[in-house]
Amino acid sequence: MDVVVNSAELIPGFLPSVCVKTGLPADTTRKMRFYYRPSWIYLLLFLGFGILLIAIIGAAVGTTVTVDMPVSNTAVRQHRKRMWILVTTLLVAPVLLFCLAVMAHSGLLVLIAVMGFLVGTIAVLMARSWVVGKLAKDGRLTLKKVSPAWARQRAELVHNYWASVQQHQQYAAQQPAAQQYGAPQYGAPQYPGVHQAIPQAGTSGNYFPG
Repeated sequence: MDVVVNSAELIPGFLPSVCVKTGLPADTTRKMRFYYRPSWIYLLLFLGFGILLIAIIGAAVGTTVTVDMPVSNTAVRQHRKRMWILVTTLLVAPVLLFCLAVMAHSGLLVLIAVMGFLVGTIAVLMARSWVVGKLAKDGRLTLKKVSPAWARQRAELVHNYWASVQQHQQYAAQQPAAQQYGAPQYGAPQYPGVHQAIPQAGTSGNYFPG
């Protein structure tokens, strides 16, 4: 499922204990990076800027969010298997085709092999990401194809945190009022001592018969 989260909330206290991909109990973490780059950066290609220079400018004016996402061993194995398949089919195959094209002295096959290798390299680099995420300028992060269990547990952690913050704020706001209304407005009542309650000798009243 796809979810929209606040990138500032992707910190250890708000990250679930389940895998972001499978929903299984997490065994480890993987560092994942999400980038925001202004759209005008890509217009620099048409102005003759090199890709390296564009990358440097994008890193300077953009935003990068790094998150240690929880993952399971199952997700690690699946990711490793997927990467091996992509490397074999998208990189090794064009290299073999290039060697065949050189032996056959075919310029067309050489061009096809080179283009296939470039496309395969881009595809492998894109597939290295564990979770596809789109970071917005305001910090919102759209995560694609994450585990529903991970999304549900993360939402509960965030909700419980802000609920506790609200309760604490309400309690703190009630304390001055409680102190104001609980304080005595007058002096403490004075109760007579023993010497006031029992008449002493020499008083005008005689409280003992005889």
